[in-house]
Amino acid sequence: MRQHLLALLTAATATFATTATTTAQNATFTTFGASSGSTTGPILDVTGLPQVGTTFSISVDYTNMPPFCTLQITNWQALLVFGFSNTQWAGLTLPASFPQGFDLLVGADFASYQTTMSDGCPPRAGNAPVYSVTIPNDPGLVGFTWYNQIILAEIGRTTAMATDGGIATVGF
Repeated sequence: MRQHLLALLTAATATFATTATTTAQNATFTTFGASSGSTTGPILDVTGLPQVGTTFSISVDYTNMPPFCTLQITNWQALLVFGFSNTQWAGLTLPASFPQGFDLLVGADFASYQTTMSDGCPPRAGNAPVYSVTIPNDPGLVGFTWYNQIILAEIGRTTAMATDGGIATVGF
């Protein structure tokens, strides 16, 4: 009887250890590619990670902001693009150059739109678009991957700029 219980306990411990190690995956958000359409170098700015049961945010920052701005209020539109691929979308090979002056690095399967105002420079810091992404508390989402990019355009202009691309993977 004692040996039978010991064997059962050993088997249960081995099963738990195997289950725990095969489903554990760290949440990640990494960037790839280069920004386009602007000398300011817009880049993705992420706070937090895509962890199960949490919310993280995606915004924009810049590698090369101008030393001064016009101090004239400008209106901007921003689009956070979500895609399932960074190699092709809607028959296009990615990255794809658009006539508005930017390169699309990710498939545009879904998008979230915002408008914001700025002081003549591209939106940043307190007036940059911030997108909150909530990951449901569902362990079945672990390992799910998608791609992001933010496209910005000053309202009334015919050109746009885009950030680098991001790769998000849900984890714990």
